[in-house]
Amino acid sequence: MLPQCKNCHSAFGWKTVCRYLMGFQYQPLNCHDCGQEHFVTVSGRLLNSLLMIGIPMIFVFFLSPFSNIFLTIVIGFCLGFFCSLLSPYFTKLKMDQPSGRTNN
Repeated sequence: MLPQCKNCHSAFGWKTVCRYLMGFQYQPLNCHDCGQEHFVTVSGRLLNSLLMIGIPMIFVFFLSPFSNIFLTIVIGFCLGFFCSLLSPYFTKLKMDQPSGRTNN
C-alpha cells in the first residue's frame, strides 16, 4: 500500500513517491490535496537503501548460483532495479520538519 497523507489521508501516487525517492529527499513531499509537507523517516531511508543497494549486493557477493561474474552482475542490477520499483510501497513518511529547519 502506498503512503498516505497524515493530514487528509489521501494516497500519494506511485510515480510521485518514486520520483521523490530518486531525487533529493530533504525537500518536502507535498500532498496534492491539502498541501501538507511530508518527509521520509530515517527508518524509511534505511529500508529504501537496503532495498536498492543491500539486496543486490547480498545476491552478487553471497547468493549467486552462477560462476559467470558478468551474468551475476547483470542479474544483481536487474534485482536492484526491481527493488527500486517496489520501494515506494515500503516508504514511511512523517509530517515533522527535518532537523535544523525552522518556521518563520
